[in-house]
Amino acid sequence: MSRHDGKTNASKSYNRQLHRAMGALLPHQGLRLLPVNAKERWTPRYLVIMALLMSCLGADLLCDRFQTARCALVKMYLTRRRPGRSYQGFAYALQRLSDALLREVIGHLRLKTRQIAPELWMIDGWLVFGCDGSRFDKTRTTANKEAFGRGGRHKTGPQQFLTTLFHVGTGLPWCWQAGNADASERHQLRQMLGELPPKALLLLDAGYTGYDLLRDIMTSGRSFIVRVGASVELLDRLGWHYRKESNGMVYLWPKQAQRCDHPPLTLRLVSVIDAKGRQMHLLTGVLDRSKLSEAAVRKMYRLRWGVELLFRAIKQTMQLRKARSWTPLAAAHELQWGMMGVWMLGLLALQEQYRASGSDDAPIRQWSAANVLRVIRRTIQGSLKRGPSLARLLREAVQDGYVRRKSKKAIDWPHKKREKPPGHPKRRKATKAEIKAAEALKVAA
Repeated sequence: MSRHDGKTNASKSYNRQLHRAMGALLPHQGLRLLPVNAKERWTPRYLVIMALLMSCLGADLLCDRFQTARCALVKMYLTRRRPGRSYQGFAYALQRLSDALLREVIGHLRLKTRQIAPELWMIDGWLVFGCDGSRFDKTRTTANKEAFGRGGRHKTGPQQFLTTLFHVGTGLPWCWQAGNADASERHQLRQMLGELPPKALLLLDAGYTGYDLLRDIMTSGRSFIVRVGASVELLDRLGWHYRKESNGMVYLWPKQAQRCDHPPLTLRLVSVIDAKGRQMHLLTGVLDRSKLSEAAVRKMYRLRWGVELLFRAIKQTMQLRKARSWTPLAAAHELQWGMMGVWMLGLLALQEQYRASGSDDAPIRQWSAANVLRVIRRTIQGSLKRGPSLARLLREAVQDGYVRRKSKKAIDWPHKKREKPPGHPKRRKATKAEIKAAEALKVAA
């Protein structure tokens, strides 16, 4: 542990400490710091750090965010050439390089996620990821309305639908796919399957129960746990696996798949009682109970709630529910770098926690997006004067350990979703025609 840890630190500014902390997470190569000519003011490293800093100042207007973040950036690089003074110049430079910079930084942050938190990388021997989607509002300009559309609710403005894969162990985003307001979350998940590590396990809600999607997940070598409801029909005693059939084994084989001569999906059905005493039904493609027990299925699916906390962090805590940009491209990039910002916040907290645990065996606690953001905002705004080091402040930015003693009653929020539970899946014995069709497919295979 550093001898300055926990003591006043007047010799080095908090901006320099933040510079070092972020520099340890960003790639050392691929993000050029030095300009290539006398006119260049926004180098790739400047752009990435500036975009991340601005994502942490979501309450302010874009120009105000820019001025505050630029002052912090100048203090980080006192001996380097100053960045540009106008927000328009920064926005133009970021739009030209944003996609390439995102690819570079995302790949490095994935590596850091595994390196920084090795104990949280696996859960019961599985590499677990959750998936869900949410809509983000855009400014009501004509260009945004034409580019994004709206999600269908009355009087809603332009929106962008974002499907996110997050690493369950750390609660950090892994990858995401953004589209128009009416984009399909199943299609977006299908596009992201290649971004997942091999043999990953996906936690999915009832919106991902399509036969084609589940078949694509299994074909890609990944596994899943998905909630099913009344819209799903499951078959018993189809005879596709005579020697392996048991009470929990079912088949997903809709009529459309039968007409196209596609094979049935052999799955395992697990029933779970949620916190409100309601029965939920989960399907998994892992048939071997020794590899994935029913207790592990219940435990992992409860952790899927972490994606809701992630969306709350970026929408409510970081106040990025609505983009401030007026043009579609700038609004899309604003959402992308907002996701990068919450990823950086989590890694900053975990990085300091694991550094402390290596020196004094401090326990690893779940990081708090609100507490980490408060520390980073005060650092950017220059309101931190003298006191504990930034490393200690980040290390202590964890969630409260209190236990709720009574039920939490939500206020009557007009936009709160009141969706009905998915219900119970339909389960029936396979007909003779279906058994015969399955036998014919087995012979043809």
